[in-house]
Amino acid sequence: MAPRTLIIGTPESADLLSRQVAMVADPPELIGVVLVDGDPGIKSINGLSVLGPIEAIGAVCSAAGVAQGIVSLPAAYRDQWRSISTELRRSGVIERFVTPMDELLNSAPAVGEQASVQLSNTKIDLGKLVGRQAHSIDRDLVGENVTDQCVLVTGAGGSIGSELVKQIASFGPRRIVLMERAENALFGVDRWLKEIHPEIERVAILHDVVDASTTLSHLERWGPEVVLHAAAHKHVPLMEDHPSHAVTNNVFGTKSIADACVATGVDRFVLISSDKAVNPVNVMGATKRIAEMYTQSLAAQVESIPGSDTKLSMVRFGNVLGSACSVLEIWADQISAGRPITVTDERMTRYFMTIPEAATLVLQAGSMSGFDTFGGGEVFVLDMGEPINIFTLAQRFVRACGYSPVIGEPAGGVGPAEVPIILTGSRPGEKLHEQLSYDAEELTKTAHPGIARFNEDLDLASGSNPRDRVDDPDDGCQIHKRGVCGVSDAAGLVELREPIEEDFEIIFAMTQDPIANEMSKVYPRSREEFRARWDFREENPDGLVRTILLDGETVGRVSCFDAEGETNVGFMICRAHWGKGVMSTALRLFLETIDQRPLLARAAKSNIGSCRVLEKCGFKKIEECVCEIEIDLDDTQLQKETVVGLPDAAVRESLERVRSAMGNSGYPMPRGRTLINLAPAHVRKEGPAYDLPIAVGVLIAQGVIQQRVPAGVGGVGVGSNWSGGVGESSEELFGLDPRSVLIAGELALDGRVRPIRGVIAMTSLAKSLGLDAVIVPDANAPEAAVVDGVRVFGVSSLAQVVGLFNGGLELEPTPAVDVASMLESSRASVDFGEIKGQESVKRALVIAAAGQHNIVMLGPAGTGKTMMAKALPGILPPLTPEEAIEVTRIYSSAGELEAGRGLISSRPVRTPHHTASSPAIVGGGIVPRAGEISLAHHGVLFLDELPEFPRRVLETMRQPLEDRVVTIARAHGSVKFPASFMLVAAMNPTPRGDVAPGEVGQQEMDRYLSRISGPLMDRIDLHVEAPAVPWKELSGKATGSTTAQMAEQVLGARLMMRSRQGATVNSVLRGRELDEMMSLSESAQILLEQAMTQLGLSARGYDKVRRVARTIADVSGSNQVLPEHIGEAVQYRLLDRRV
Repeated sequence: MAPRTLIIGTPESADLLSRQVAMVADPPELIGVVLVDGDPGIKSINGLSVLGPIEAIGAVCSAAGVAQGIVSLPAAYRDQWRSISTELRRSGVIERFVTPMDELLNSAPAVGEQASVQLSNTKIDLGKLVGRQAHSIDRDLVGENVTDQCVLVTGAGGSIGSELVKQIASFGPRRIVLMERAENALFGVDRWLKEIHPEIERVAILHDVVDASTTLSHLERWGPEVVLHAAAHKHVPLMEDHPSHAVTNNVFGTKSIADACVATGVDRFVLISSDKAVNPVNVMGATKRIAEMYTQSLAAQVESIPGSDTKLSMVRFGNVLGSACSVLEIWADQISAGRPITVTDERMTRYFMTIPEAATLVLQAGSMSGFDTFGGGEVFVLDMGEPINIFTLAQRFVRACGYSPVIGEPAGGVGPAEVPIILTGSRPGEKLHEQLSYDAEELTKTAHPGIARFNEDLDLASGSNPRDRVDDPDDGCQIHKRGVCGVSDAAGLVELREPIEEDFEIIFAMTQDPIANEMSKVYPRSREEFRARWDFREENPDGLVRTILLDGETVGRVSCFDAEGETNVGFMICRAHWGKGVMSTALRLFLETIDQRPLLARAAKSNIGSCRVLEKCGFKKIEECVCEIEIDLDDTQLQKETVVGLPDAAVRESLERVRSAMGNSGYPMPRGRTLINLAPAHVRKEGPAYDLPIAVGVLIAQGVIQQRVPAGVGGVGVGSNWSGGVGESSEELFGLDPRSVLIAGELALDGRVRPIRGVIAMTSLAKSLGLDAVIVPDANAPEAAVVDGVRVFGVSSLAQVVGLFNGGLELEPTPAVDVASMLESSRASVDFGEIKGQESVKRALVIAAAGQHNIVMLGPAGTGKTMMAKALPGILPPLTPEEAIEVTRIYSSAGELEAGRGLISSRPVRTPHHTASSPAIVGGGIVPRAGEISLAHHGVLFLDELPEFPRRVLETMRQPLEDRVVTIARAHGSVKFPASFMLVAAMNPTPRGDVAPGEVGQQEMDRYLSRISGPLMDRIDLHVEAPAVPWKELSGKATGSTTAQMAEQVLGARLMMRSRQGATVNSVLRGRELDEMMSLSESAQILLEQAMTQLGLSARGYDKVRRVARTIADVSGSNQVLPEHIGEAVQYRLLDRRV
């Protein structure tokens, strides 16, 4: 598939470039031109549309799905290259720069010993060098997993890692965490991110992922949702000489970061693997294979680990062009130094792709994990195209640098424009030809043409996976055989490929003694060091000799002992052969050695004590879940405060606020280690509401707040009992049962207690659990007091809380709020009496307000549609007490409740702009938040200029309009927000506001109305035309219906509904309930049948007409639905024939 390509340049250079591109064999798909310093009147160049000026690059790339941009500018415009490059990278577009002709002609020829070859030189198109065309990316899918997320990249300073960072930044993540152990590389990528994307929060961590405990701490602190693991040793010959480093970094590094991801609830983990992991014949490939298999085994356990739903996947691909140690970099250095370039074997082939394309497909593949299987576990294989012959590639590269290749070193020497190519022979660990998958692996296609996948079924219990084809050792390569051995039990059974010889080399070994492992860095540095730790021989006088078996055949005997004669070898890799079956055995022994199988048991023991949790806990912003806080003090350890239990950044930062607040209030933090556990551990803890209970818990553990709990342990809760499940107390503190108190609040550094969100939900939870009281910030006390049956104590400082519990302060509960007395009718800025004309529309608005029906007003600009929408709240009936509390809970949880306001006392009215996004309208975000439709619950949602809203946004409202609830699903769970609102929409018939006469005007109106889908319009009960007001009415006095008159009609209709069907309004009547409420005469039935036939109403439209007719009858004071009520209801289906 030809990539969609944008040309960027001056009119002259763009014209020349477009003609040249059209002449290539397989031209890309040119979609248009962006001009630099062009005449605004130029509309096209060489048949390509001019899509805008240079400032529009980002918008054009996003709207047109551009895959690559080709920039052709004279040298005089070089100062603009950086800004163009930045815009292309932000848009996730591959950038290609054409060297300016004037610069090329004026430059010195690239010959001689002083010449320098740079791969960044625009002359060398790496993609063209290997004949690749870049794949495009599904930006919507990747954006769903990256935009507004925290993304962590290990190996962030490497070739792939740094490119991943650059492409991730173009999707607008909330935070990028850069994890790298090379300080210069980390500095470089951090500086780039700071300069190019200052708007993105960045965290640079100088860290080695092999350090498991610190890795876990970093993930707990920064809470990434996506982790891309690019850190690894990849240089094959170097790892042959340092195998233990390859095992430590590639195997244990992967285990460390993958375990931490599962433990902290990361949404997606992506391991970047290599084609050398397939039928490995070198240390690097073997370690990458074990890393793959460990990741797969961990993915298989995710479903069984409480609270974990991490999706783990692997992305396997071949070599990348232009990486730090790639063959092209080596050749470039050799040419620059005037030396011959080297090729190991003229038959050798490799798979290649560019770094930007590899990073793009890694992001794409990582976003596709977990579609079919819980926990993921997929191995994604990138389409690398056909393998490239290295010898042929060397010749192409020499020519691309402006030289002529010469095979070998001629006796007479070479000319100044010639570069010799020398064959050096294969190096240790090299194959002639790489594979992207095992023969037995059945690759399946995915939705992306550049990515295939498979799920491997690992039989770790027996290690009996079929061993696939292994490269013939006599195929011309200098292959070093490899193998795996290990001790799977105390008896010391070891599996090897060949008998042990005197010079047999153990390249990695790990004991079952963690202290010994730590002291020796978990690997012996030499055979001598290994022999010093284990006795390894064929004969043993004690008889503890075990036969070495492979496939039932004896291949040698071995015994493994430590200095005391105890067998304690855990996991070893030795010089033998890397068959697939042996690799399975290696992983099985590795898992046994590191005690991976008890993982589930350890997870089950992670919670101390008991806690009561609501059945529907998870992402709850409207209904909070029970959370228990446990404090453990240990003064025998160094000073350190740690919070665990899946906290977010705000909760982790609470330690600093708590320390300062306690110190400034006269209560210093305790010495030694302070461990704070937030249970249940599988629920993510968010926001600053945990500050106050953490401080109180520490004070209880210190004994500052008197409560009888086990020594050194204190527990409090946000939605939990005071005893924390770790101790019980019969003592009552100032009339409060310590097991029946909820507490929440944010602390200022001076000890003041600041208001928080969601207090009314917390108080409702306390009431539902039968708890006695809540302690909340003083500013939130009026809000909490709305819920009756629970005592509310508002506090303004930490010292006040201490006095409250120790008896030094008498604090009266906040008086309960009489909700009914606070309710009031909605106030409108406009009275209907001020609006001239439009009596038919006013009538329709009365009907809509009475039955809570959705309504759309259609008419030319300036006919009063918006004014009538603004006047509508004045005729709505007051909220009921139950409705007021429910609306207040939504606003409180969303942070929309005004400070000091305890209750939403009138129906809400929301008026979002037509540029609002889908999450803004229906709700969304990493942690689901209520959208406009939920904020309009029991109120009005007014959408002005309805067709101007993006169709995708409008379509997301279809289900909430029908079900009166919206479900936001995320990887960690889902949440339902109420959305029983009345939709009021206004629209012009055409974009210009009126309708031109004749057929042209009708076509224009039809096109404009087609922006709204039929199913959406079908869900709107009343379609009303608001025609232009005649001059006579416009120039006279306003004599129409007033707000007071219309409100009286609405209230009368609501009273009829209440007497007949309770609190249910007509717009939500369904099925049998609707049939029971309809009492149709025979003539009304006939009229309704005719309307169905002539208008072609759907079954939904049929029910809409009946509901509206029922409301019209209520407004008219009629218990029976008459023919005239049906007729009027049918008239309100104005757009059924137009959309």
